[in-house]
Amino acid sequence: MRNVDIRSIPYATDETLSVLELLNDRSTTSAEPSDIATVARAALSLGRNEAMRWRGFNLTVELQRAGMEVRHVKSSPSGGGSPVRLAALTVFGKSPGKERYVDLFLDEIARKQEALATCGIEMSLDELVEIHLAHEFYHFVEFSHNRRTEEMVPEVRMRGRWAARHHRLKHAGEVGAHAFAKEWTGSALHPILLDVIVQMTWSRPMRDDFEGRVRRAWEILGM
Repeated sequence: MRNVDIRSIPYATDETLSVLELLNDRSTTSAEPSDIATVARAALSLGRNEAMRWRGFNLTVELQRAGMEVRHVKSSPSGGGSPVRLAALTVFGKSPGKERYVDLFLDEIARKQEALATCGIEMSLDELVEIHLAHEFYHFVEFSHNRRTEEMVPEVRMRGRWAARHHRLKHAGEVGAHAFAKEWTGSALHPILLDVIVQMTWSRPMRDDFEGRVRRAWEILGM
């Protein structure tokens, strides 16, 4: 694990980080840039607005009332030496009798806490658990109301050989969940940025990759 000077990380707004999340969808390479920006802003707004609806509620209690089990699991199933591991998971079986639960993998969340501490970012384990729980809660709202974020935001127009097609960006749900988590918890740092910093402590090339992706996001946003 290496120390990362967070002052050297390019400044990125919530909009910029939301575009970065959408760029994880490979179809964005052929999508109209202005449409990507529109989806990022729409999904960001949905997440923030949903957080306002649930402010003051105990999310664990609300999940349990809805028949969801909230489980604090000691070990992440991904394990291994990968710098990116599973920290939380929502399973929502729609049929009667199917499993419904949120798993929070405490070893991975603690690993993130340790990595952030090496960079001078002090966050308690409870704070990080709350951020991950809020993220999963947003997905629970999507699943339980059968309203995926990708279906609530505009489609993107495709260019080139796909010019006649429109496409939904599945990562819009992640944009909404990150926005919900940041807004509901009041975190000063966006969850994507927290993950990026953690990954930088494990991979030196990650910083250069992040800078390049931020520049691409700025172009998409017309900055």
